[in-house]
Amino acid sequence: MEIFPVLRAYVASLLSTFRVDPASSAEDVVHESLVTFLDRWPELKGKIDTGQTALRYLKTSCRNQLIDQYRHHRSATPLLDFLTLRFQAAYETETESHKSLFLKEIISSLPLECGQLLTDYVTADLTLAEIAEKKDIAPAALYARWYRCIERAREVFLQRKVSPKRL
Repeated sequence: MEIFPVLRAYVASLLSTFRVDPASSAEDVVHESLVTFLDRWPELKGKIDTGQTALRYLKTSCRNQLIDQYRHHRSATPLLDFLTLRFQAAYETETESHKSLFLKEIISSLPLECGQLLTDYVTADLTLAEIAEKKDIAPAALYARWYRCIERAREVFLQRKVSPKRL
C-alpha cells in the first residue's frame, strides 16, 4: 500500500471539512510527518509491527501537526475543538450528573448508531478524533455523524424538557 496518497487524502479531508485556511498544503503536512517518522524509526520499530499500526501512527502525527500549526489561528477553532473535545472536560464539575442524563435519558432514545457513538464518547473519555481512529473511519466522516447525533440528542432533550411531567 502506498501510504503517501492515503495520508494526503486524510489531511486534505481534515482541512476541507473544518475549513482550515492552510499555511501549508496537505502534501507538506504529510511530508513533514513522514520525515519525523523516519527520524524516529529506531525507537519506533519495536512498537510498530504492521502497516495498519504505522498508518494509525502517521495519521495521529499528521493530526498533531495540524493542531500545532493552527493552534493560534481562529480559522482552526472547529478543527481543534473537534480533535481535542473530551466529555470529562466539557462538563468538568457536573460530569457524573451529565453522564447519567446522557446514558439513561437521552442516548437510550436515539437511533442505534448515535447511541453507540455518544456512549463511546461519554464512557470511554476519548476525544472524537480518537473515536474516529478506533472505529477506523476518517475524522471528516465522524464529524458529520457527530453533529447529526448531537442534534438528535438535543431534540430528544428538548422534547423531554417540554413534555408534561407525570405525577
